[in-house]
Amino acid sequence: MDLQDKEMKVVLFLPRLDPGSGGDDQRPPLQLLALSGILLDKFSIVTIDAAIEDNYKGLVIQHCETAVCLGISCILGYQVYDGADVAREVKKRFPALPIVFGGWFPTVRPNIFFKEGIADVVVRGHGEKTFLEVVNSFVKGIPLDNIQGIIYKKNDEIITNSERLLVDMNELPQMPYHLIDYERYISSSSYDRMKSNIRRRNSLLDRIGLPRIDPNIKTRTLHYFSSWGCPDNCTFCCSPGVTKRRWTALDPLRMVNEIEGLIKKYDFNFVSFCDANFGVSEKRVKKFCEELLKRDLKLNWIATAEARSIERYGTDTLDSMAQSGCFAIFIGAESACMETISLIGKHITPEEIEISVDRLTRKGILPLVSYVIGFPGESLNGINCTLEQICKLYLKYPEMLARIFVYFPLPGSFSYSLAIKSGYVEPKTVEDWGSIRIDLINDSITHESTEKDALIRKIIKLRDSYLYWGFNVRWERPRRHIMGRLLERSARFRVRNRIFRFPVEFWLYDGLRKIYNGFSITKGVISKAT
Repeated sequence: MDLQDKEMKVVLFLPRLDPGSGGDDQRPPLQLLALSGILLDKFSIVTIDAAIEDNYKGLVIQHCETAVCLGISCILGYQVYDGADVAREVKKRFPALPIVFGGWFPTVRPNIFFKEGIADVVVRGHGEKTFLEVVNSFVKGIPLDNIQGIIYKKNDEIITNSERLLVDMNELPQMPYHLIDYERYISSSSYDRMKSNIRRRNSLLDRIGLPRIDPNIKTRTLHYFSSWGCPDNCTFCCSPGVTKRRWTALDPLRMVNEIEGLIKKYDFNFVSFCDANFGVSEKRVKKFCEELLKRDLKLNWIATAEARSIERYGTDTLDSMAQSGCFAIFIGAESACMETISLIGKHITPEEIEISVDRLTRKGILPLVSYVIGFPGESLNGINCTLEQICKLYLKYPEMLARIFVYFPLPGSFSYSLAIKSGYVEPKTVEDWGSIRIDLINDSITHESTEKDALIRKIIKLRDSYLYWGFNVRWERPRRHIMGRLLERSARFRVRNRIFRFPVEFWLYDGLRKIYNGFSITKGVISKAT
């Protein structure tokens, strides 16, 4: 059957992040909704999210029988393998059906998909307008030659068209949330996870004398994009290479209009902004907060911002954030060593990290701070400086949450070539790329030196024992047994005095747990909690 004779239907598929990622506690497929909005005027859209569908391969094949094309989005890890596996089956059943891959991984490694014979087109970067033009070309049977932002195969030749600049988000329609059953993304497990952060923030609010949040609130979270891209030039991140350091953001009035409508429809009380860098424009943030207050919208919201942004915001802006329901801010600190900060292209200082945490806590906003250790070329002193700041901040601001990750080389990032020189071996096939486990890459090792790797392993153990038991377990398990309370006191003593050798109390507890159920702290089983 010719494409022009088919139903005007486009199938969009999001593969699983890992083999066991089905079930509840999943985020909605915003990347599919972003593509869908601009297509809805001309096409019927079927979105299939493997995270919540057991028979997702069967559903894709079923709908592809009458579709004009299949679009697949994926990032690094199992999604690459899963997406390729489904694409192979579709090509086998419907060899004439065009398949389009998109997402940041196909953007930076497009040839893999052509080599496997599973892609007709790869869309590079944010592809809303690009994908619409591609689908229109399929339907009308016209060449792809003049479409910006794609790589495609023509007569066994791979052709790369000119790039498309990041599109202004305000030119695109609202994401069509009605295309998915949002109730399937609101689960008891996500509520349980939020309870620990609610306890954490209520303790902060008590300490500074502000009203508490209802501890029994049933969180219903809207996941929402208000901006794309990031103007920063972090060398370990793939965003500078994919978006060319461009940043586009929705007008704050449009944001509030959309959020208010979604709250009325779905009864949301939390908004989680999925932006890479929500806080780029202080003017936009302040106007957004003022509009929330003007409309008296009762919600809590969580977003990302750079330490330097928070350090430089006016007091009136921070007041507006707190009053409008800002629950927490994710800060990408990455390192507390100026040498490392310069190495990775960050434009902050260790002092700005500390000031930003202080300013947020004084306003009752929970600081969630992420650090990365083990960058290519990072010194042992750099890693130790980061650990020192984490300990210092935890002791001064016990409600904050610090996440410590280990550097993993992302293809498309500027530091990727340095990782290759240090000994990292790039995967070659779809299966190799798909074998990378997203939930395990945070414990990767650098390959640079045994001394550096040993220090990183030491800090991973510190993260999973002293920092977890000293500062995080109380929020996750408020009713701790006596051994847990003793471990908490011991861990805090060790962090306060920087005594990390011979953790005999944890060895004892670990042994007792093994006797009962084979559970092990020291092997990092509880690391997911931190």
